Amino acid sequence: MEREGYNSKMSPETQFSTESNNEASCIQGETEALYLSENQQNDSIVSCLSNICLNEDLADVYFSFPGEKSIRYPAHKMVLSMRSPVFKAMFYGTFPQENGDIEILDIKPSTFNLMLRYIYTDRVQLRGKIVISLLYAAQKYQLQSLLTLCETYLRNNLWIRSACTIYSKTKLFSLETLKKDTLKYIALNAAEIFEDEDFLAVPANDLVDIMMLESLDISEVKLFQSILKWVDVKLGKAQKLITGQNRRGILLSSGILYLIAFPSLSLDDFTKIVVPAGVLTDEEQLQLFKAITMNEESIRTKFRVKPRSIGKVIKIAIHDILPSLQSLYQSGSKINEDNSLHRTQNIYLRTSRRIRVVSANVKPKCVRGGRVNECIVECTFRGKTVDQQYMSGENCIVHIDEEFTPNDTWNIVFEIKDERQGNVLGFFSTSKKLSTIFNGQFQMLPNNYNIGQARRKLNWNQYFTPGKSTRIDFSLEGIYLVDTLEIVELD
Repeated sequence: MEREGYNSKMSPETQFSTESNNEASCIQGETEALYLSENQQNDSIVSCLSNICLNEDLADVYFSFPGEKSIRYPAHKMVLSMRSPVFKAMFYGTFPQENGDIEILDIKPSTFNLMLRYIYTDRVQLRGKIVISLLYAAQKYQLQSLLTLCETYLRNNLWIRSACTIYSKTKLFSLETLKKDTLKYIALNAAEIFEDEDFLAVPANDLVDIMMLESLDISEVKLFQSILKWVDVKLGKAQKLITGQNRRGILLSSGILYLIAFPSLSLDDFTKIVVPAGVLTDEEQLQLFKAITMNEESIRTKFRVKPRSIGKVIKIAIHDILPSLQSLYQSGSKINEDNSLHRTQNIYLRTSRRIRVVSANVKPKCVRGGRVNECIVECTFRGKTVDQQYMSGENCIVHIDEEFTPNDTWNIVFEIKDERQGNVLGFFSTSKKLSTIFNGQFQMLPNNYNIGQARRKLNWNQYFTPGKSTRIDFSLEGIYLVDTLEIVELD
């Protein structure tokens, strides 16, 4: 019996607790039902490959798993080799593996099952922690398209309770683009993230990365209090007493202590919160006391001086921009392939101060005739284009992350594309028109261009941000796709 995998005592999946077996089984069952319903009485190549997936018919290789004697997956060397260079080298390389079962040591059966189904059908349903498992499998077998799907899913599902975990995985799998996007998200939502339980489990080296950021949307005193909680959790796991000396030991060994901007704190916060924590020596307390009260630059080299501050992310709902949405529920427009407005939303904006548009949350709204279950949303702005998959019941976050300057008019375009993910096989592909998926009516935004006139004029709606009261003028055209925008004031 051939063994294939790492010779570690604990596989990466087990080590990182990346998968729920119940979740994987549920997805597997739904996927099987989907394949059966779509491929009955169909002799296309897609259907044929789907039908032989995990089927002993013509199988010439089997995969088994230690500790799971009842599980043995049949497969076909040629199909696997067409999709994966790793399998190609394994079966047709200079030293091909001999006949017999290939034992998989580092991937759970449920994950391997989903990976095989993706190889044969190019389809997979991604949910929750199963994504990390598939990410590992995709990277191991160099399935770039599956790797991209998993990465996109994680990017679209960044939220407070998962950001720190996702950041750790981006480092583990060397996903540099997602790593940068996750750090930006953490910086913009630091106040909430540092209060969440997910933060308490962040590894020390990841916390150092976060602390090295020039901007974090959290006050320095709140940051210090969150770090104390993180330290106390570490001490509890190590079964050590929570004392100032032990706290200091962890902060020093992890390289965090001198990344805290103690000199930027108020005297009240320093004396009432920092000093009682016991993480500073008497000499450091005296030096910091002088730095705070006398503004002595000479002692500010030991600790970080500049606090991490950033503009708060502001969520702007379309309801807040438009004066009235009553007409939305009284009118709709059927999808018309000849009229781009029936598939597109244009957002024009001009601002009184510099702003950064962070992202847009897309939720297509319909009047009658059904709902959009799955589609591709394309976003174009300033010569750039990004695509995101929309699936009903899941967040569709389009990451824009673009700075807009005052006194100019900018346009962001969101469009529902005619293709949907599915019925695609690496070397054969088919596509379905959107009209076959959805034949209902979208809600039309009430302040479109004055269509039909020789000169079309924008109908502007004023919006003032809280706090700094930056004025942003919006004009909207087309269907109702974007539910909220997230921006940051830069001035």
